Amino acid sequence: MNILMAGTKSALSHKVRDQLQNKNIALYFKEHKQYKVYDSSRIFYDIKAIIFDVVIIISTCKKGLDSEVYYSNFIYPMSLLEKLNSDVRIVYLDTTAYEYRSDAYAVSKKMFNVWLQNSEYFSISIRLEHMYGYYSVDNITSFLIRKMLLGEDIDLSVGKQVRSFVHVDDVASAIMVGIEAIKTLANNTRLDVASDELISIKELALTLKHILKSSSRLNFGAISVSQDEFKSIQFDNSGLKMLQWCESKTLLCGLEEEVKEVRHEVLGK
Repeated sequence: MNILMAGTKSALSHKVRDQLQNKNIALYFKEHKQYKVYDSSRIFYDIKAIIFDVVIIISTCKKGLDSEVYYSNFIYPMSLLEKLNSDVRIVYLDTTAYEYRSDAYAVSKKMFNVWLQNSEYFSISIRLEHMYGYYSVDNITSFLIRKMLLGEDIDLSVGKQVRSFVHVDDVASAIMVGIEAIKTLANNTRLDVASDELISIKELALTLKHILKSSSRLNFGAISVSQDEFKSIQFDNSGLKMLQWCESKTLLCGLEEEVKEVRHEVLGK
């Protein structure tokens, strides 16, 4: 089996790569600014010279100029697929953001989702709300932990948004489950990667403050957000569970692990 991974630099892509390299497959990688693909030995190949069985689209962009975000999340993956054999099967990371937001990230992800569902390509989506368990300044969990470690006050919304947080290890395992089952699934199948433990942003912040015993002041209500942010998003992880997926980490355990990682990155200890 030949598998191409689009997105090579994130914590998630590293974990998926490590799991795939333990399988009996030929794994290739694609970076945005590189036309050719390369294998684990950094040997480069013309992208059209290889017949791919599966392409995993993990690459995503949340911040930057609108043009950059739209290119990364819509134009780039679309143009990539147009270079591949038409019978390739696609596993791509989707989001719930466009259910309650209309920024460039949310809209560009929805555009790709709609285009792909109406295209000739066979695809399954791995829909995710929040991923945590690793250090990234873009993660709300890492953002809160960093601020609290430094004892900085934090302005927040009222925090009533209820969200699903899934550990990065469990998102990686969900992608693996999707790949392994892709020949048995129907086209446009959506697999929700959702935790059984839902939590509000306020509860999350208070939980982290307790874990860290932080002196930071949490100013709930200091930031105004759209009422759309409080929509309840319907998740159904039964599809993944039927494929034998399950969470390996509780939210509390995962947060404690992330605290250790962020502490090391921020304070060097």
